[in-house]
Amino acid sequence: MKEAAALSALIIWVNSNAGMACQFNIGIQVNTDIWIFVGFAVISGFAGSWVGSEKMNNQSLRYLLSFVLVLASAKLVFT
Repeated sequence: MKEAAALSALIIWVNSNAGMACQFNIGIQVNTDIWIFVGFAVISGFAGSWVGSEKMNNQSLRYLLSFVLVLASAKLVFT
């Protein structure tokens, strides 16, 4: 279970970076305040990985991963 959560986080990270690279390639301009959000995302990522690997058991992690996947699926269907 923990390997599935880690792999899905890695896939999301790679996908997000590829999307941003494409946006930069077509010339998108980014506000300098974006680095505040990037910092929060990095800190949250480290905190979440620590909680997931050290504090949560497999059953809780399974429920959380299921919830996130259902949420992502619903977003994909409705947008």
